[in-house]
Amino acid sequence: MSYRVGQADNQGNRGARVLLLSQRGFNFEHWMPWVYELESVIESVDAVDVIELEPRFQGRVGRAWLWMKNRTRHKLGLPVDAGIRYVKLSGEYDLLFCIVNFAPDVALFRYVEGIRRHCKRAVVVILEVWTSGIQQAEAELRLLDQLEFDCVYATHSGVLDSLRRLSGRPVELFLFGVDCLRFAPYPVPAARVVDCYSMGRRSEVTHQGLLDWARRGNFFYIYDTIGRKGDVFQFRIRNWQEHRDLVASIVKRSRYFIAYSAQHRTDTETEPSLSPRYFEGAGGGAVMLGTAPGCPEFGRCFDWPDAVVQIPYECPEIERVLDELEREPERLVRARRANLLNTLRRHDWSYRWEDVLRRVGMEPLVALKERHRKLAAMAEEIERWPAEALEPLALRARAGRCGRR
Repeated sequence: MSYRVGQADNQGNRGARVLLLSQRGFNFEHWMPWVYELESVIESVDAVDVIELEPRFQGRVGRAWLWMKNRTRHKLGLPVDAGIRYVKLSGEYDLLFCIVNFAPDVALFRYVEGIRRHCKRAVVVILEVWTSGIQQAEAELRLLDQLEFDCVYATHSGVLDSLRRLSGRPVELFLFGVDCLRFAPYPVPAARVVDCYSMGRRSEVTHQGLLDWARRGNFFYIYDTIGRKGDVFQFRIRNWQEHRDLVASIVKRSRYFIAYSAQHRTDTETEPSLSPRYFEGAGGGAVMLGTAPGCPEFGRCFDWPDAVVQIPYECPEIERVLDELEREPERLVRARRANLLNTLRRHDWSYRWEDVLRRVGMEPLVALKERHRKLAAMAEEIERWPAEALEPLALRARAGRCGRR
């Protein structure tokens, strides 16, 4: 078990009130860096102790044995073995907070001794839980009721009722966000030298159109080239900070950013839902191209014009679509500015942490309020930026693309 002490309490003194259970010491899946980014923001604005959970099994043989064991336990209706080392808590905390990937992962709480004895409140966020498969995690979800969790969060509204019924606990919607201090092109606006950035899941039809354009020249297209299985990318990330810095660096230098709804996934049956991709694109000030998910939280979070410029999922005429957009430079500047301002004012991870604190009846600390003041000041300054600061390469780009047709 790796243990790190918190930073500061409300007076700037040592004295953690939040215990954060983190998987950052062993879970290097490619979708986890944004989770660790959220955890890092929480550490920066609250008084936090972090326990980095550690795996009990190493290597292929150990993981294979764990898989076979859990297959048997699942058939018997028993909670799975989370595969982590036992943790015995000490100290007293106002809140236990943990983010897990999938519903069966809440079994890790079986390996943490003294949760309710040492923590006045307990909250868990489950990233991916879908109505189609939630029943299979009933044994694990019952643990949340046994431990009397104060709140269980899911990341899309379609599963809330099912999760509430199976867990027996209060369930709320957890909205995604982004670290605006990392993603915003501030204080110096970055030159948007990348024409289009596509990361993660994509349409091969649209991708091929962009790729053909890039091969002919005068179009800089960045996309993933790592291993895939179907439409799912498979790779592991050892240093989440470097990964997030790289993603942010590219987004804030990109003119267009591809963002598709999870409804286009083929690896699992999903409900309409948001993804972190939308917040990352908006937080970096890119103009987002893609599809809007048919869920109420999208309209709640992205309620301004051109938050996502709608294009078909399979868009073979993507070059023509972008050429038409290039002829509306004022529209692009408005979209870019609106994305930045709304994200700074509403979608930084610190706002999500404030929502959690409010839900469990805890007051925010000084550091959280200071971050909000900084975000507000950034937004006020960006609101005054001239158009060329938001679209510094627009004239060169339009002359180079639209003029050749």
